[in-house]
Amino acid sequence: MPEQLVLPGFEAASPARRPSAGLARPKQTHALFFALFPDPGTAARIAERADGLRAAHGLRGTPLKTARLHVTLQYLGQCLELPPEMVEAAKAAGAVLAMPPFEVVLDQALTFDQNPRCPLVLRASDGAPRVTALQRQLHAVLVDAGFRRLVGHPAHMTLAYRSAHLPQQMLEPIRWQAREFVLVHSHVGLGVHEPLSRWPLRV
Repeated sequence: MPEQLVLPGFEAASPARRPSAGLARPKQTHALFFALFPDPGTAARIAERADGLRAAHGLRGTPLKTARLHVTLQYLGQCLELPPEMVEAAKAAGAVLAMPPFEVVLDQALTFDQNPRCPLVLRASDGAPRVTALQRQLHAVLVDAGFRRLVGHPAHMTLAYRSAHLPQQMLEPIRWQAREFVLVHSHVGLGVHEPLSRWPLRV
């Protein structure tokens, strides 16, 4: 799990641990992140590609629902409750970004074996420079807005968790035009991604 975001004056709560037998179930936790989502047609094609990869390589695990497929731009943290001030600060930061629409191209598949959840992911062989540029802009405005301890990750899209090992391999490129980015409230453990704000990519 990436290090939690902390706004000055707001200490993020630790993620709830799995309860031991006989103990009360912990409270639901919540996460906040910025992301790029493919259009529905592309998302459906990606889900089909994921099913094909899992079948061809005998990869068991838990696939993500088609509507949840996304490229994370910046993870902001996980806590027992999202402070309204944190959400408003994130919205204000997102509103000042300016970048024209660009094409996202994912052409590699592999598993992140060093991650305990062993995710099966797609990523870009060229490092997705336009996505990376947007990540850097977003990081800068979030720092200016008072966010700290932000942890960044190379651009990728998670397809499934708890997969068997898959070495890096090239795929026929999956392409879509990114025209907006989204601030998402994740209801952790419920499989729910709630969009809080959307901003068009623009000059």
